[in-house]
Amino acid sequence: MNRKKTYLRILKIFCGIIFSVLLLLFVATVVLNTPSFQNKMLKPVTRLLCERLNTNVHIDSVSINLVNQYIHLYGIELEDHQQRKFLQLDTLSTSIRLWSLLSNEVRLSGTKVAGLQAQLYKDSLHTPANYQFLIDAFKSKPKKGKKFSFGMTRGTLSRVQIHYQTKEKPYDHDLQISFLEYRNKQGHHHVNIQGLVYQNDNHKPLRRTGKPKRGYFDEGHLNVLANMQWRIDQLTNESLRAELVSANILDRTSNLDVKSLTLRATVNKQQIHLRNVNIQLPNTQLTFSEGLLLFHPLRYQTTTISGTTLLKDIAHPFAPVLSQFTIPLRLSVKLSGNAGTMNFKNVNVSTVDHKLTINAEGNVLKLNQKRALSVNFRVNPMRARGNIKQRIIEQFPVKKYLMRQLATLGTITYRGNFHVRWHQEAFEGTLGTQVGNLRFTLNLNEDTKYLNGTVQTDSIMLDKLFTMPQLGKAACKASFTFDYSKKRTALIRKKLGGKLPIGTVRAEVPEAKYKFLKIKNVFADIHSNGTIAQGNLSVRGKALDLLCDFSFTNTDSIQKMKIKPSVKFHKYTEKKEKDTKKQKKSTLSQKKTLNRKG
Repeated sequence: MNRKKTYLRILKIFCGIIFSVLLLLFVATVVLNTPSFQNKMLKPVTRLLCERLNTNVHIDSVSINLVNQYIHLYGIELEDHQQRKFLQLDTLSTSIRLWSLLSNEVRLSGTKVAGLQAQLYKDSLHTPANYQFLIDAFKSKPKKGKKFSFGMTRGTLSRVQIHYQTKEKPYDHDLQISFLEYRNKQGHHHVNIQGLVYQNDNHKPLRRTGKPKRGYFDEGHLNVLANMQWRIDQLTNESLRAELVSANILDRTSNLDVKSLTLRATVNKQQIHLRNVNIQLPNTQLTFSEGLLLFHPLRYQTTTISGTTLLKDIAHPFAPVLSQFTIPLRLSVKLSGNAGTMNFKNVNVSTVDHKLTINAEGNVLKLNQKRALSVNFRVNPMRARGNIKQRIIEQFPVKKYLMRQLATLGTITYRGNFHVRWHQEAFEGTLGTQVGNLRFTLNLNEDTKYLNGTVQTDSIMLDKLFTMPQLGKAACKASFTFDYSKKRTALIRKKLGGKLPIGTVRAEVPEAKYKFLKIKNVFADIHSNGTIAQGNLSVRGKALDLLCDFSFTNTDSIQKMKIKPSVKFHKYTEKKEKDTKKQKKSTLSQKKTLNRKG
């Protein structure tokens, strides 16, 4: 009996101890969960942060639920080392597994950050940014023993605003994110970004100011809106392997609209390796299987980029003159280069029906030197069949000269080069047609607004070109200058009217035929004031010169030109000139005699 009483007494004491411990834990939990106690504990924690970061840290309030293991922080403000407010958070909340801390593991879930604002500064390229101290303070340092591991299963960011500025290069950069979600599913990291807006301002006028022909794209005035989804398969301190599952990007300043962008990327400290890249604009789709970007030194290359496009997709950002270009084109090209050079190899462009085909290669040199930049291409060859020539010209808002003559040229081929320099464009090569071949050079001066060049042919069928049966084949060498200044042309048009180009042509014709005449060594001068083109031909002989004046007002009805032939006899002219000289001498002699007598 006594033994039984003893057991009962021990059991009561043990139950009392357990109850007391549970009561104590319950009371401690209740006390720890009270806002007053938690906010009292906030002050020493904030003080420790201030000491750790060596700056001012402020937190409005804290709420901790030990039962659900959830932490809420409200009204976080942080100053940089220059006492400037650089980081603000409306709310920060997360769920943390407290028991995992015993195993040196930090496991977060349901992390939410809302209302993040950051003001980031950098005085120069050689001074640290104002946020560097924060990175240094929490940078992991090597310690003996087992290291802490970190993991998060889900997190969100909302209402993010970040401003970045440098004094040395006065650019303003602004980044906004409406919503960002992170999820970790079976070792794969999924990132969904919605409403990302990036804006910058270099505090200079827009590049197209006063230049209406220039496109709207300006790297100093970007306003980019993007949505994207990433899947990260591998993430370490040394490398990253990810897939851009979907993305759409719009620069609202230039209206450059990337409807879809997908790719796979492997990134490390030496390079970025891209695979399966697919880019879609409203009417353009381009793909390439691989691309490589190396950092030290900067170099890049791609496999063949191929796809289809309507050039009007790039009209607003880069070339307004292409705004009506709606002919579908197929293209392929290989890209490579470095910081100052871009190389284009195996360039192939064609229409869907292959009436236009172009094969070329070229490069862009001195990309980082504005006035020294040059674009150089070798076309080998280009071929235009049927009415594709007229269709292409009709895509541009320009005056349509010699369109009837263009049709008579038949299939056109071109082999040659073109070069673009600062305010200068130069073209040279051989143009093959059904009425003859032409070797030419063209030079456009964007400063003076004059086009000049040369044309040479060994044989061209003028009768077919101008629909004038009385003409025959001709060989010709000519130089020309035309005015393409809109301002100067508008003044002349207002004063004189007319539809012709304005300029001059000087030509030498080694051999030509007109009706039953076959003539050689013909020299021609043509001058056009925009309303009427007037010219003269001269064939100098031993006894006489054959002369011909002509004029026309419309290139589409050039067969109606007015022609006035004439003849100049050398002997008669020479005798008349001698008689005139003798008469002048006699008159002078008589004047001198009269002066002496006087």
